[in-house]
Amino acid sequence: MTRRKANQYFHVYILVSQSAESVVKVGKANNLSRTRSLARMGYAGRHDWSHIASFPMNSNHEALALESLVIAKLSNQGYKLPRMSWTNLINGKPSYADECFSCSAEHAITVANEMASLIEQHI
Repeated sequence: MTRRKANQYFHVYILVSQSAESVVKVGKANNLSRTRSLARMGYAGRHDWSHIASFPMNSNHEALALESLVIAKLSNQGYKLPRMSWTNLINGKPSYADECFSCSAEHAITVANEMASLIEQHI
């Protein structure tokens, strides 16, 4: 098991934008302060990201697998939003958001739970 000094787990997280109904972001991070960082940056043009779920994984490989499976399933279900351009509010640099979906938070959590079960069975 790979452990980080700041946090013992790697997390797959689900965020929701409070200003844009049914816009969720799926991502992977080494700690749970990622939400505040994304909100401060104005990720995807939004500054109100709220952390609604996280799935702690024992290794970076497992977290990457879970993130990839959740993104693939939500994309295959037609929920993936087109790439969004946005300007980072901290450094003023242009950037792009690729991991945003138009489903409900509950649906994203359901998919993440299903994919986490698959990983647990096969890894």
